[in-house]
Amino acid sequence: GWTRVPISPGGRLRPESQWSHDAAGGVLTCRGDRGHEWLRWDREVGDGVLHVEWRFVPVEGEKPGYNSGVMIRN
Repeated sequence: GWTRVPISPGGRLRPESQWSHDAAGGVLTCRGDRGHEWLRWDREVGDGVLHVEWRFVPVEGEKPGYNSGVMIRN
């Protein structure tokens, strides 16, 4: 139920996704090395509580800065 979307309108997605989903554990993982994109959940939701645990895992030899986070669109 997730859709990859390019950040820039009209942009293109790379063929290989940087996202993976572990349905059993309910975990989304982004490698962060395959383009500038976001992930959209395809179901509409109503009132509720959203619980998010978010972290970075440094990659040895990669640049030290990150540009990511969790954003809720309304």
